[in-house]
Parts: sequence; structure tokens; C-alpha cells
Amino acid sequence: MGKGIRRPRVVLRLEDYSDATRRFEVGALLVIPLFAVYEVALFSATGGSVRNAAEVLLKRMLGIEYGLGLILVNSALLVTFLLVALRGPRSAIALLPFVLLESAIYALLLGPGLSLFRSFLCVVPPDRKLDAVILGLGAGLYEELLFRLVGVGASFVLLHRGLKVDRVWALVSSLLASSILFSAYHHVGDGGEPWSSSVFVFRFLAGLLLGWLFWLRGFGVATWTHALYDVFLAL
Repeated sequence: MGKGIRRPRVVLRLEDYSDATRRFEVGALLVIPLFAVYEVALFSATGGSVRNAAEVLLKRMLGIEYGLGLILVNSALLVTFLLVALRGPRSAIALLPFVLLESAIYALLLGPGLSLFRSFLCVVPPDRKLDAVILGLGAGLYEELLFRLVGVGASFVLLHRGLKVDRVWALVSSLLASSILFSAYHHVGDGGEPWSSSVFVFRFLAGLLLGWLFWLRGFGVATWTHALYDVFLAL
């Protein structure tokens, strides 16, 4: 009897995994499941009437409110992720379990680290409910999209490649500016929190940590880390 042909084993090397997950097209592919879970859970629990603040801010910047316009924007965002993801290997979706594990570890480490800042700054953690768990998923997606992908990534490209600012200074400026805006946006608008310097500093430091994680590990890992951190905090 002839021996069957054995397929070569695909070994995922650490450096391959690290390089792959830092690619934006891979990150876009890996956050599509988060987008789907968030939208389904949100409509199941609230009918879509409750939204994450960053999502609302992003869509108001586009002149979109609720209703058909919201559905169109969400669909356009999902299609954009899909188109970007198609530029990379489709097999990268197999990396999702590894990314979830890595992000869960970062989220668990981020919790104690931020708790130290919270206790030092006398910040009282907010009350959490089921809605907060679902909105935490949205925060991971939309806040990373707005404040890390645009606030850090796009602003770095503009400063470094467009305005020829030194690479280090461009990165430092992008991290600081995006973290300030990330913290400040929680205090603006009709649903904004009352001003508190300690809360502002706490979120600024959280923004720096997430921004640095985005820079080192990419959009997908940073997004899942943020989302899982908020879920862990709510639970």
C-alpha cells in the first residue's frame, strides 16, 4: 500500500505572528468579528438606541444621526474594513484566537496598572451594567479607530512624512495629542462627565498606554485589548 501524502505542518513563529498582526490590513480583518458582535448585541439589548460616545462623535462629525443614515454609515465602515482586509491574507483570521489571548493578557495587566493610577488619583470607578459591557465593546472599536488609528497613526504620518518632523518627535506629539483628546472628549457634549482633573489625568495615562500598545502591536491587538479591558472592568 502506498503511503498517503502528508501535508507540511504550518508552524506559526513568534516573529511571523508579531509582524503579521502589526499590519493594518490584518488588524482590520481581526476587528470585523468585534464589529459584528457589538452591533448584534447592541440591537438585541437596546434596539440600537444606545451608542458608544466615540461612535456618536464620529458620526456627528460626518453629519449622521440615527435611522437610515446610521445603518448606511455602519455598513460603509464594515465594507471599508472588508476591502482593507482583502489586501492581506484571508488566512490571517486564524490568528484571532492568538490575538484574543494576547489582548486578554494585556487587558488583565492594564487593569492593575491603571488601578494604581486610579487609587493614587482617587478616581472612583463607575457603576457598570449589562449595557456598559456592550458599550465597552464599542469603545474598544470606535475609540481605537478615532483616537489611535487616526489620532496616533494618521497624525504621525502627517507630521513625519508630510511635514518632515523628526520620527521620534512626531510619535511623541501624536501620542500626547491623541491622549489629551481621548481624555477630554469624555467631558464634552450633552452626555459628557462633569470635569475632574484626576479623572482627566487617569484617562490621559490610559490613552498613553493604549497609544503605545497600538504603536507596538497594531490596530487589531490594541482594539481587542481596549474592548476586553472594558468588559473585564464591567464584570
